[in-house]
Amino acid sequence: MRSLPDSAMSASHFAMLASCPAFVVLGIASVAKLADLSAFALSLETWEWIPSWSIPALSTIVPTLEALVVVGWVVSARRERFEWLALGLVMCFTVVYAGHALFAKPPDCQCLGRLSAFFATKDSASGVLVRNGVLIVLLGLALALRVRRRKKSGPVRRDRATEGDTIGATAVVTRPGFSLLEVLLCIAIVAVLLALVTPLLGDARDAARRTGSMSNLRQHGSIFLAYTSDYGEQFPYFTDPRATVTVLRHSGYEIAIEYFSIHAFWNFGMADYGYDGQLAHRSMSPPGRERCVVMESYLYACSLIAAPEFWNATTRTGPDQWRPTRVSAVLFPAHKGLMIDRSEEFALDEMIVDTRDDPRDPLPEIPASLRSRVRCPTVFIDGHVRSVKPTEFLPSYFRGDGHWTGSGIHNGPDPVLHTIDGVRGRDIP
Repeated sequence: MRSLPDSAMSASHFAMLASCPAFVVLGIASVAKLADLSAFALSLETWEWIPSWSIPALSTIVPTLEALVVVGWVVSARRERFEWLALGLVMCFTVVYAGHALFAKPPDCQCLGRLSAFFATKDSASGVLVRNGVLIVLLGLALALRVRRRKKSGPVRRDRATEGDTIGATAVVTRPGFSLLEVLLCIAIVAVLLALVTPLLGDARDAARRTGSMSNLRQHGSIFLAYTSDYGEQFPYFTDPRATVTVLRHSGYEIAIEYFSIHAFWNFGMADYGYDGQLAHRSMSPPGRERCVVMESYLYACSLIAAPEFWNATTRTGPDQWRPTRVSAVLFPAHKGLMIDRSEEFALDEMIVDTRDDPRDPLPEIPASLRSRVRCPTVFIDGHVRSVKPTEFLPSYFRGDGHWTGSGIHNGPDPVLHTIDGVRGRDIP
């Protein structure tokens, strides 16, 4: 029997030690993508070179391929093949990313959300390229060590043993692999990494969605304020206060809404002003939420389309006070909200399971630990965006929109939408 020399065995172990960090990074990347495929798909949408029709397939194929390569390297005796595959994957990703970062042009639609995503990719390009460069070096080193080991061990002759041979002429090549202790150690390290990374993935995903939502709101704030500059400082309004309902049409859709319902249908009036004529522009939905022609998350302040007196119990008279307001009437532009993202609150409310036997009983409450994590990104009249805790908002007008014919089915009260004293009031201290 002839085994590989000790130098070749040590070279093989050094190769595994060099490639192990690269596969750990690939594994964590694949888990992060698979944990939130929708967020990964949204990130691919910012790549101008990727056709939109291929994004659903790519968002699934890429992390699945990464995971398969990592699993194959762990369980297979022929690790060199999977190291070549991993090296090819990383090099392909690096070339595509470098090409996008160097040659992709900013979007020509002048949409702040898409521009922000484009320049965010540019800003992170150096870090991504350095990381991928390190992975390429590690995988290249591992493969070089394996090739060197093969050359040093030399060709191995494989002969059949004759019946009369007591020793035989068969050369047995022992393939280097992990010992039982090394396998148990790797399992322990992976378990610890997963325990550390799993909660961080959830927090990172929430933070990424929140950042994306704030970018969208900053775009909406810029567009709405540009609108006021073009229309005599008046905030956008598209419903008739004298009519029971107003019919809005766009892109083949037709809706009949009441006066204050514009808070969720403002896209019908604003689509042609800064949103490329799209009712479901990508900036109109928070990251991770499906696009929809109804604004389920980004809600426009009702308090901007009625006189300040309408939002005070001592001065409210009714529909005669329904009219648009002006930017110059806002007393606290850094404290009065223009639009709010309520998606986190709504998602939390959707988690409530109604287990009541009597419908008159109160609904089950969401744990305080979950409530404390909710944030409501808000864009204010002065254009700044802030992620606000629900408990940080000042009280809203308790009667909301009111119950007049034509006021709408959304009565409130809600922060930003139903600010006490309207444009003269404040939503945050």
